[in-house]
Amino acid sequence: MLSLLIGCVLSSCEYFAVSLDAYDHEVTASELWRDYIDELDARLRTECWGVDDYNGLGWQPRVFHWPSRAPQGYATIRSVEWKAIRSTRIGQIPMNSSYGPLDVHTVGLPREHGKVQLDQVQHMWTLHVLVKSLNFDLDNPYNVLIEFGGGTGQMAKVLKDVKYAGIHVVHDFIQLLVLQEYFLAKVGVNVTLGPIGTSLNRVFHVPAGVSWEYDAYNYDSVTFVATYSLTETDMGTRNAVLPYLKYCDRIYIVFWKTWNHAGDNIDNIAYINALIVDIRETHDYVRSSHFNNGHYFMACRRPCGPIYMPNMTRAI
Repeated sequence: MLSLLIGCVLSSCEYFAVSLDAYDHEVTASELWRDYIDELDARLRTECWGVDDYNGLGWQPRVFHWPSRAPQGYATIRSVEWKAIRSTRIGQIPMNSSYGPLDVHTVGLPREHGKVQLDQVQHMWTLHVLVKSLNFDLDNPYNVLIEFGGGTGQMAKVLKDVKYAGIHVVHDFIQLLVLQEYFLAKVGVNVTLGPIGTSLNRVFHVPAGVSWEYDAYNYDSVTFVATYSLTETDMGTRNAVLPYLKYCDRIYIVFWKTWNHAGDNIDNIAYINALIVDIRETHDYVRSSHFNNGHYFMACRRPCGPIYMPNMTRAI
């Protein structure tokens, strides 16, 4: 419904409310995220005039804020690996996207890069890791890329720019999916708000809590990506996801050692160890520090060959 109304000049927030109500269902969430989502829901229904200035108004959750301030964003663009990325197909994507309300930053970045949007950089990095480390095929139309927690939604734009041929599925709170669809429509990315296969689109937004049974779909491979998002959820959410990860052919998770932003004090290392128990008979895996700002875990179903570990050493 929302995609039919985007682009129209409307004087109310009706188009947000319609989509929010259409997928109104309870999902588990940490206390912190529940507060954020309730706030965003209310703003989309009553203050949608401010959505294009999401960053400037300081709306929560801060999905449109943190990429431009995250240490790994600056570390990525200064790394040895990034210099190699720039000569690849992924590296040809413009780094100064005007997507949504995101900031363009130049402070502290090498002059040669010009104006750079660090959220764009983050998703380009993730895609590079999938391709080079886990043999992800951008040109296979039967590949499914599952993104847990879409953040700003910009991964869909990066995939469009790189001409990804497969299916892209985003799992998130409905409020964030509706917000992401709004901004994606501005850059020509068509999204289906519903289960995979319900339209001819290649991008599907699936609200949190909907089935995770991707092993039932007839696709060549399924790849799961979660950069910080999975290990920022409550235990109910992450435990619901865990049983299905073993069916994924590739897994890329970036995580904090612990998550304690609302007194929940969750041990993320223990969660990753539980995942390893589930997949160690079928997958090869590696884990290491992620630009000294958290950790990453990568796994690939055998046979997949040695897993390449990206060079995060600072080059410049």
